[in-house]
Amino acid sequence: MKSKLPHTWLLILITLCFSGMRNVKGQQSNTLYFMHQIPEANYLNPAVQAPCKFFIGIPVLSSMHINVAHSGFSANDLVSNAGGSYEFTPVNVINQPGQRNYFSSELYISLLQLGYKTNGYYFNFTIRERNDFNLFYPRDFFQFVLEGNTPFEGEEISLRRLDAQLNHYREYAFGLATDINFRTSAGIKLKVLFGKLNVTAPRTRVGLFTEDILFHLTLSGDLAVNSSMPLALQRNPDGTITLDERYSTNPLDIALNRKNLGVAFDAGITHNYNERITLAASVLDLGLIPYRSNQTRLAATGEYTYTGVSEGILEDETYFEDLVSQIEDSTDIDITYDNYIYTLPPKIYAGAEYEVNQNFTAGLVASAKIYRKKIPKSLTLFGNYNIYKNIDASASWSWMHRSMSNVGIGISLGRNPVQFYAVTDNLLAVFQPLNAQNVNLRIGLNIIFGCQNNDEEQHMISSDGCRWIDEAQQKRKKLMYKKRNSWFDR
Repeated sequence: MKSKLPHTWLLILITLCFSGMRNVKGQQSNTLYFMHQIPEANYLNPAVQAPCKFFIGIPVLSSMHINVAHSGFSANDLVSNAGGSYEFTPVNVINQPGQRNYFSSELYISLLQLGYKTNGYYFNFTIRERNDFNLFYPRDFFQFVLEGNTPFEGEEISLRRLDAQLNHYREYAFGLATDINFRTSAGIKLKVLFGKLNVTAPRTRVGLFTEDILFHLTLSGDLAVNSSMPLALQRNPDGTITLDERYSTNPLDIALNRKNLGVAFDAGITHNYNERITLAASVLDLGLIPYRSNQTRLAATGEYTYTGVSEGILEDETYFEDLVSQIEDSTDIDITYDNYIYTLPPKIYAGAEYEVNQNFTAGLVASAKIYRKKIPKSLTLFGNYNIYKNIDASASWSWMHRSMSNVGIGISLGRNPVQFYAVTDNLLAVFQPLNAQNVNLRIGLNIIFGCQNNDEEQHMISSDGCRWIDEAQQKRKKLMYKKRNSWFDR
């Protein structure tokens, strides 16, 4: 009897990725998703197995992922070149396309990678340092910073969409992948996490109201910020709030901190729908980190009206100190050092690949990264080409970060014993960095052993019909298609 389970889960994941596409913003590593000859593709889908029996990643050099992205504007939007002179042009920034925009950065470095395939199972283990920063802000707030409150007379600027997240943690991942049947492979990965640094704002119900005529500015709302950092906030006996070195600032103590123990898992599936079509889907980073060390929790509620400055008042050396004191006096600020829980933003990938011929495949990948009430998404069209034996290349076009100017490439050189690879979702950033809204690169060097030659692979295909060796093996796909009527009877 046919099993519909793979079809059902693939449909659910694809629907989640494509839903709400009008709010598309972006996600990374789409070009790598179907480059299964690279062991690091397992990061994006735990069902992907390395092409050979054993591989080891060179520490740090095996995988380094860097990404910087902004959905609002590029650097060139800030200035204009008229007659050879550069001028600041904020109008291009103020008229950025989205009501909500974001800036994000990622830096992932692999300290250790191991993979081993035996008896139909693929075991893998990795240690990575992961750094994520995300800043979400409303367009009106940026206009207020550049032009002041004059354009908002009689209106309130809502900062409910203002949000920031910083998280640095070490990840120990234990993965297992296997072939469920002749057509389907599945994988799961359990991750043990150790949080090192964290800042998050779970609540930002804040508004700025500009009064008519007098233009007095009233700040009101409710704000909460959690942090696990070497420096903490403290309230002094006189009521002022300052930074305090109550925690260790020694970098070695931070690097070896094991008190913030968390857990997460990944799951993925690949499915050969027929002779030419391969479907894949995965869910990553479902987990959390309870922060139990170096904590500071700030909660602030209140209302303060700023009436402006009079002539000569800015010359007073204590003006800004007095202003801060006035804000503190009109605000109820509570500082505690309790534990808190940080939830990782999950990632969802879903895609399809079509075999045009034995050397060329094409398809699409959709992805989403889920924050609190925010779901940046992307869509990528790609083509993978086997140039010669162990030389593979990929080209892609992506819609991400509200930009259509994302042309990516990927290259994989060698397989046994050394493999070099480099993948980017936006090659144009190399040639026009000031016009780019996305700078993205994943690069690495692997040591791979136990690869079989073509004759050995073909012998295994004919003698072991219940095992999927490698999606890239086109002869195997054709054999599967010929035997499609008897697949589920075995």
